[in-house]
Amino acid sequence: MLLSRRFCTFSSSAETVYGFQVFEPAYKEPSMSAAITLFESIPNAPKAVGPYSPAVRAGGMVFLSGQVGLNPETMQLVGPGIEEQTKQVLKNLSTVLEGVGLSFKDVVKTTIFLTDLNNFQTVNTIYGEALGGHKPARSTFQVSGLPLAAIVEIEMLALDRPSK
Repeated sequence: MLLSRRFCTFSSSAETVYGFQVFEPAYKEPSMSAAITLFESIPNAPKAVGPYSPAVRAGGMVFLSGQVGLNPETMQLVGPGIEEQTKQVLKNLSTVLEGVGLSFKDVVKTTIFLTDLNNFQTVNTIYGEALGGHKPARSTFQVSGLPLAAIVEIEMLALDRPSK
């Protein structure tokens, strides 16, 4: 039951109680198990290195866990350099997106973590090329360290497109 002096877009009936309109929802919330899909592994993407899922579908969105520059076959960093790690991070993210039926064009928010903000321009250039002109909202942070001694990590939030 919702109380409002304004409106409720999903109501089916309303009555006024003490100056408030009381709405009865026309639908019931889905159970949490039905509303959340955990993708515990994605073919051709690195396996999670901890107790988390590479992607979670919930509430019309797909949340991608941060990816570092791991080669999915060896589960080792592709190399020490920012260019090679950034390219691999974006390749891994693309693979995860494809694994859930999406692409970079569905991404609405990106967060980039760098161990050295002096690498920002290099990452920015590679990121821009990989996303092909698509420009989701983005934040970039310098952090003191990343998993597996990586120097770049990127996480993404995408709009789910179940009709794809």
